[in-house]
Amino acid sequence: MPMLLIKGTFHVKGYSPDGDSIKFKAQDGSLWRKLEGGYVKKNWWGHTQLRIEAIDAPETHFKDAHQPRKWADAATDALLQIMGFRDVAWDSGRSAIKSVAQDGLPGYILSRATDTYKRPIAFVFSGETAHADGASVNLDVAMLKESLNYKMMAAGQAYPMFYQGFFSDLREAMVAALNEARNKGTGLWSADRSRAGDDLPDLKSITEKTLIFPKLFRRMVTHFSSGGRVEDLPKFLEGLKEPVLILSKQHFTHFDNVIAVEGKRVKMLYPPEDLVFLPVPS
Repeated sequence: MPMLLIKGTFHVKGYSPDGDSIKFKAQDGSLWRKLEGGYVKKNWWGHTQLRIEAIDAPETHFKDAHQPRKWADAATDALLQIMGFRDVAWDSGRSAIKSVAQDGLPGYILSRATDTYKRPIAFVFSGETAHADGASVNLDVAMLKESLNYKMMAAGQAYPMFYQGFFSDLREAMVAALNEARNKGTGLWSADRSRAGDDLPDLKSITEKTLIFPKLFRRMVTHFSSGGRVEDLPKFLEGLKEPVLILSKQHFTHFDNVIAVEGKRVKMLYPPEDLVFLPVPS
């Protein structure tokens, strides 16, 4: 899987990273123009938010809502530890990091494109590499296993989130790491209720009580925040028309068809690793 290598530094002080996003500053900002999508959104300091490929960690802040804190905060802490940040101190509301032993840790990313929010979609690596800045690098399974993406999955701190175009050998390696973590009940897999289902009648049930697939959480937050009832969730999801491929069936459908609502009980009909999401048609 050929990708553009971009060297730079990772930054967390003053920010609120979570289990699948972190700020990055490119050593050579001109390389951003080589990504599909071209423009990358940066702040005053040249820092850009990364979207970490193939994983979806429990939400710490989505539309002023969060998933159960125990699991959302654990995923964030795992990311910081894996990346090498030490002595991290948060403010009183855990809304931003106020101090860290060393910010601007060196590392690099592999990316091909930006997402709709102009964030580089990236595989993330800490430390140094022998590859040149701006090199085209083939991401194979051996290199994948050195990435933050893979390590978060292996640690049981993130769900899989596969999009169209993600190579099958890399997906299989990620799923193997996922299965090992889930079989051991590691991390979030000791609490996940996505497939088993649970009564989820309101916003409180998904922010304080039950841990579910973050994509489903985000859709439910949007639905509940606009006054929707759980009984109307299928109709709400149907209206979004989000295309998805069910790998085990080789069947194209929409996200509403992989979710079941029975009374107030919500569950996924397929595990997250069995789904590949496609862009929503304009």
